[in-house]
Amino acid sequence: MTNAAILPMLSTPPSCAGEARLRMVDQATIAKGQTTLYAWVLLLMLALIWASSFTLIRAVVDEVPPFTLVALRLAFAGVFLLVVLRLAGEVLPWDRASWFVFAMLGLTGNAVPFVLIAMGEQEISSALASILIGFMPLATAVIAHLVIPDERLTPLRLGGVVLGVTGVVILVGADALDDLGHHVFAELAILGAALSYAINTVLARRARAIKPNVLATGAVLAGFVTILPFSFLLDAPWTLSISLTGMAQTIALGIICTAGGYLIFFRLTAMAGATFTAMVNLLIPVIGLGFGLVLLDEQLSWSMALALPLILAGLGLNRLAASRAR
Repeated sequence: MTNAAILPMLSTPPSCAGEARLRMVDQATIAKGQTTLYAWVLLLMLALIWASSFTLIRAVVDEVPPFTLVALRLAFAGVFLLVVLRLAGEVLPWDRASWFVFAMLGLTGNAVPFVLIAMGEQEISSALASILIGFMPLATAVIAHLVIPDERLTPLRLGGVVLGVTGVVILVGADALDDLGHHVFAELAILGAALSYAINTVLARRARAIKPNVLATGAVLAGFVTILPFSFLLDAPWTLSISLTGMAQTIALGIICTAGGYLIFFRLTAMAGATFTAMVNLLIPVIGLGFGLVLLDEQLSWSMALALPLILAGLGLNRLAASRAR
């Protein structure tokens, strides 16, 4: 045996090598735990931001028609994200492949669902809309199973989604389903938005090689370019008279709910996967009712007490399935 081969053996005794391996395992475990905690924090932040968006939409949709509302919120979000991109020292790519990705994300995550939700909420109750949009995680899980190798629809993952959706139905109240079928077009619009969001979440996962700031900016700008002609053709925005309150709500919808939400969304999707990120739709009704308990002194009902553990269990099972897959 040569001296070159002997020296490494002498320099790293067996006990030291074992300790080194243990340290590496401990560091990996700590890093995994930190990542999991970070994913939960991001999910909660995203749910808080997007829960407020439904309130803002309901407040302004009677004053600003759907296509113009979407165009305005994307315009404000796009300007804000361009500033973020500049401050971060990042630039938008201009190759055809990247802009195809941006266009698909802009359509499925912004233009299509924003318009469908704004149209649907003009006809059906927010309770029924919450139940219908709550099926988005199930659609995401099925689509991810088909196109993402590390997000197979295992029994554990499916069980988590079903538990979460069941919790949403209990939370909102099965009575909301009594209105099902009375406004078919509006109901299909909300279901279409849920499917569009599901496709968007899977696309975002597949595009995780692009930096989150760049993805968010490109998707918002592409969505704005797509929706602007429809705003001009169908809404004649130059004839609108928007109040200061309505404009302030629209700006908040663009900067906080769209730009801020998208910055979190793309980070979370890249880190935790499409199916886990989609579970944010199950938390939104919980947060809405939580606002009612804290701010409006509403009483805790049996349905809230039963639904919350189901939704949290569903989230936990989904995260467990994701960790086992890795």
